[in-house]
Amino acid sequence: MDIDEFYRLFEILVEEGVGFKENIHIWGLVEKYSKTIKGFVWFHVDNMQNNIVITKYSLDKAYQGNTSESFEKLSGLIKFVSKTRNIHRVSILSDKSRVFQKFGFKITKYTTLELNL
Repeated sequence: MDIDEFYRLFEILVEEGVGFKENIHIWGLVEKYSKTIKGFVWFHVDNMQNNIVITKYSLDKAYQGNTSESFEKLSGLIKFVSKTRNIHRVSILSDKSRVFQKFGFKITKYTTLELNL
């Protein structure tokens, strides 16, 4: 999915009533000189659970290295929303749990269940 398709999907979700614009956030990490997107975070605020749920968090391989600067920039946006909305929990479903544990995420007792159709 290219970035234009990604933003069109966001508009469709809002139009269909899946969420309100103030509860759905899509933010990109833009390379300063080339103006290309090097990463993004897509999350929503779950008002019933008072939780931020990260739907997708992606960084270009060149930005993943040993530095946490890119991760911190995108995480800073989530932290800003959590402070302004008085939210104290952020959750993500990921197959890269060790990466997120380095930045303070913890594995919880909850289990993900899937139904293959």
